[in-house]
Amino acid sequence: MSFCDFAYHRPTTLTEACRLGQRLGAGALYIAGGTELLPDFRRGVETASDLIALGGVPEFRGIELDGAALRIGAMTTIRELAESPAVREAYPVLAEAALTLGSPQIRSQATIGGNFCRAVPCADTPPACIVGGATVKLVSQEGERTLPAEEFFVGPRRTILARGELLVAIVLPPQPPRSGASFQRFARRRGSSLAVASVAARLVLDGGKIAEARIAL
Repeated sequence: MSFCDFAYHRPTTLTEACRLGQRLGAGALYIAGGTELLPDFRRGVETASDLIALGGVPEFRGIELDGAALRIGAMTTIRELAESPAVREAYPVLAEAALTLGSPQIRSQATIGGNFCRAVPCADTPPACIVGGATVKLVSQEGERTLPAEEFFVGPRRTILARGELLVAIVLPPQPPRSGASFQRFARRRGSSLAVASVAARLVLDGGKIAEARIAL
């Protein structure tokens, strides 16, 4: 199969996007920013008979407060995530993790949903979300389900998503009082480089003791 040998679909509603994924079957892939998927095509590690572009579906957009929680649409770009005043105020470590991802050009194209759904081990935003107690909102023709972010991944490049099911949003709860988080990554060189290892950690203090610790590698 050549790099361009696929049909391209542009749904405008969430229902249509789910229906296309279900109908087109295992050969269909969803595409967001494409910064992981397209290089995989070029390297020959991924193929598809159909690409379903999600940029025209409004439900995937936006960063907003949902009650006390912060809802981040899956098509939010990494640049928007890094620069969002709402993210910086509610959970600054996620903005810091986003800022480490790739170059400015890549951050302007890549999305947090793609960073989750490609499930590559070097992804930068999932560890920060996991230690923050984030949940993911998934939608399919069968309905909606919400689960903890750590349960979304089942292995390298593998997620819990069923055929025709989509990650619509990542939801971050308010962080506990007296808590703090940090994200660190190690790469082979400075500048735009994939992480060899990255870690996020969050501690909650109670008096002079650690009441809770969460670590994601």
